[in-house]
Amino acid sequence: MRWVSLGALCAVAACAVAPTGPGVAALPGTGKTLEQFQMDDSECQRYAGKQVAQPPGAVASSMYDSQRRYDFAYIQCLYSKGHKVPVSGAYTGAPAGSIPPPSQAAPSAPEQGAASAPK
Repeated sequence: MRWVSLGALCAVAACAVAPTGPGVAALPGTGKTLEQFQMDDSECQRYAGKQVAQPPGAVASSMYDSQRRYDFAYIQCLYSKGHKVPVSGAYTGAPAGSIPPPSQAAPSAPEQGAASAPK
């Protein structure tokens, strides 16, 4: 019985491993030097690590959840400092094969020399 409890404890402890770094790539922002990016990157990694740190006795989250929260904090930090970060998304225009909306052409002016209707 004691071995089962020890095994369960080890399994839970393995889930509590904190991320060691970002799981996403980022690039220096426009007009930023590599040195600025490296300093900001180090600061943002420390910030992200603090965001996923759990107090003693807290229920451990999965490694996937910890990495996801770390990456979100890291991306937000770098973005706030003006660096290029990955974004998920898709083209938000009309779907392929859809009919374009009608054009809003200006109404045409009456032709010159045309007789106007009597009033």
